[in-house]
Amino acid sequence: MPKTQAQWISLLRSDGWRQETGGKHQVKMTKTGMRPVTLPDNHRRAYSKGFEAQLRRETRLDRKPPSRGRDSRRRREDGLDR
Repeated sequence: MPKTQAQWISLLRSDGWRQETGGKHQVKMTKTGMRPVTLPDNHRRAYSKGFEAQLRRETRLDRKPPSRGRDSRRRREDGLDR
């Protein structure tokens, strides 16, 4: 679901990112051990899907814990998890 700049700021703050001074219409978010991320102003409109995918990759919000269920065991037994 596309999010606006304000929604991304609150999402990143809840994940431990700090808001720094960016420019006039942009926000710079920083976190120790990570590259800073700039959230441009989009005139209160949602970001595009491609830009949001890039933000999720850069902030590592798209990481999911590895599955330990039955399917993962089956893949290892079949040799597909190598």
